[in-house]
Amino acid sequence: MRIGFVGLLDAAPLMVARERGLFEEERVQVQLVRQPGWRAIRDGLNAGWLDLSHALLGASAMSQVGRDGYAESVQTLMTLARGGSCIVVSSRLAALDAFTPASLGAAVRRVSQRNMLSCGHPARLSAEHFVLRDWLAQGGLKAGADAEFMPLTPSRMVEHLAKGYLDLFCAPEPWGLLAQRQGIGRIAACSVDVVPDHPEKLLVGRAAFFARHEDEVIGAMRAVLRACQFCGEPANYPQIAAWLASEPYLNQPAELILQSLCIGPHSAGCESLAAARRPEWQFRSFSPQGCFPSATHVVWMLAQMMRWGEIPAGFDAINVARRSVQPNLFRTAAASLGIQTSAQEFPDMTLKHGTFNVEQPQAIGSIAALPKPVSWRMPA
Repeated sequence: MRIGFVGLLDAAPLMVARERGLFEEERVQVQLVRQPGWRAIRDGLNAGWLDLSHALLGASAMSQVGRDGYAESVQTLMTLARGGSCIVVSSRLAALDAFTPASLGAAVRRVSQRNMLSCGHPARLSAEHFVLRDWLAQGGLKAGADAEFMPLTPSRMVEHLAKGYLDLFCAPEPWGLLAQRQGIGRIAACSVDVVPDHPEKLLVGRAAFFARHEDEVIGAMRAVLRACQFCGEPANYPQIAAWLASEPYLNQPAELILQSLCIGPHSAGCESLAAARRPEWQFRSFSPQGCFPSATHVVWMLAQMMRWGEIPAGFDAINVARRSVQPNLFRTAAASLGIQTSAQEFPDMTLKHGTFNVEQPQAIGSIAALPKPVSWRMPA
C-alpha cells in the first residue's frame, strides 16, 4: 500500500506510525511516499499510484463532483489533525499594529502601492484558504477588492514575505514561527481563533482500493490512530520533533518543530487575542476522538464555497458530503482500539459564535448568505 504525504507537521501521525513500526505491528505493508505538493497528491490518486494519502480539506468533495482535476473517486477515511495553522502578517504591518482584520485596511494603504493585500495560502481547497477568507471578512475586507490570494507552498510564503511580495499568509506550522524567528513577520492569530473546530488535513483514499483491500485499509487506520494517540501526549513531543526534523520528513530544525508542537494559549498571536483565550484553548489536536471523518466538515466547506461564489447557491452539499466520507471503516478501526466515535452522520461543528448543525435548515444558508466580495476570480 502506497500512502502519499507532503512534508508538513499535520502529517505527523503518518510519520510517527512508520517510525514506531506501527504499520508492521498491524501487519500492513506500507510505503510512505513524500510528494512535492498537492497537485502531485491529486495526480497520484488519479493514476492509482497512490492508494491512500495525506490530503487537503476539499479533496474528497471535489472528487465526488469531478472538479479541480480529480478524476478518481476519493473518500475521507479520517481527519489527521485539527487546527495547527497561523495567520502571519509582515513586519511592516506588525509595526503598524495591524494584527486584526479591522486594522489591516487602513494599514495596507500605507505600505502597499496597489492598496491591496497580497495573501498567501497553500491551495484553494485547503483549510487555511477558508480560514483566511473568513478572518478577512470579519473586518469587511473583500477578496478581489481589498485582497488578492496567491497559492504557494509554505516555504515559498516565508520567502515571499521576506522579499515584500506578500503582506500576510496563513499556513500550517512551523512556518509562522519560522517567519517570526527570522524577523520578517508576526503571528497575528491562529486558525482555531477563527474556526475553532476546523479539520486541518485528511487521510483519504481511492474508493476502488477500499473495495478490494478493506482489511488492509482498516489495519493502516489502526496504525495511524495509535500514532495519533502517541502524538497527543506532550511527553512524546521531543521524540516526535526529532523524527520529523529529518530530511525525508520536514527537514527543519527539531527545536523549531518542538516549539510548534508546544504552542499554548499565550505563546502565539497578538497580545490582546492571546490574553483572551481560555485555559482549555488548543492550538492543535491529534486526539483520536477528533479524527472522525465528519460529513459536517464537508458541508461547512461547501457552504463557504457557496458564500464566495465558487459553487452555486442551492448546491446539494448534503449528498456530496455523504459520498465524500467513509465513517464505517473509521468506526470499525476505532472500535477495535476501544476508541469511542460519534453515532451521528452529521455531528455538530463548533464555530466561533455558535454551532454549525446541518439539520437546521438555515445553517448552510446562513453561511452562504454572509457578505460576498465585490469581485472575485479564484486563482488556478
